[in-house]
Amino acid sequence: MNPTGRTRRALVALSAALLLVAVFGAVPAAAAKQPSVVSSTISMSPTPIAATGSLAASTTTNITESSTNAHVGCGFFLSPGCDVYLSFTPASGGGQAWVLNGFGIITYLNSTPTHYVTDNNGHFVIHYVTPAVLPEGGTDTLTAQDAASSPSITVHDTYTFSTSVAHWVFSPSPIAANGSLASGGTVNVTLRSENSGGGPVSYANVLLSIQTIGGGAGGTANTCSPTSL
Repeated sequence: MNPTGRTRRALVALSAALLLVAVFGAVPAAAAKQPSVVSSTISMSPTPIAATGSLAASTTTNITESSTNAHVGCGFFLSPGCDVYLSFTPASGGGQAWVLNGFGIITYLNSTPTHYVTDNNGHFVIHYVTPAVLPEGGTDTLTAQDAASSPSITVHDTYTFSTSVAHWVFSPSPIAANGSLASGGTVNVTLRSENSGGGPVSYANVLLSIQTIGGGAGGTANTCSPTSL
C-alpha cells in the first residue's frame, strides 16, 4: 500500500531527525524544530577593521563574520545557520559594535559573549562605529567564538586609535599658481592634521607663522612669530 502524504512527511521528518542524531548526537528538544549547527571555523573580514588611526569620528564600518560546519555546512536544509558568539570590548572612550536582530532592531554588543546565528551561507554582519570624539589611543576589540564559555575557536578583529600628529597637509598647495593672484586677492587655505595612517587628528595644537616677500622681486622677507592655535 502506498503511504499517504501525511505518512510520507512523517517519514521524511523522522529520517532528518535520525541524520541529526547521527551527525551531532542527541538533539535538544528546544532546538529540534530548526537547530543551528556548531561553527567548525570562524573568520572576520576585514581584519583589522581598518588601518591604525585611519577612521574619522562617527565612521561606520561593516564587518562580516564567516563560519563553516565541517559536517553539513551552515546551509543544512533543516538549519538556519551556524552558531557564533559575539562580544565587543572598547578602548576607553572607544567605539561601539552593533547587530540587527531578526526584527531589524539594533542590539549593541558588550563584553559578554552573546549567541547569534549566521545565514545559510555562514555569514553574519556586524556594524562598527567610531565615537564622535576620537580618544587619544587604545584598541577596540571585536571577538567571535564558537561557544559562550571555554571556546575551541576564538577570533579577534581590532581597530586601534592614534591621535599623534605625523604630518600636516595644506590645501591648496601651492596657494595659487605663480603670478596668478591680483593685488588684494584672497585665498582660503585649509590645514589638516593627520596621523601615521592618514586619518584626521582632532583638536591638535599647531603653531602657525608666515613669511612674506615685500616690494616685489628682490624685496625683503618678513616673518611673523609662530602663533598657537
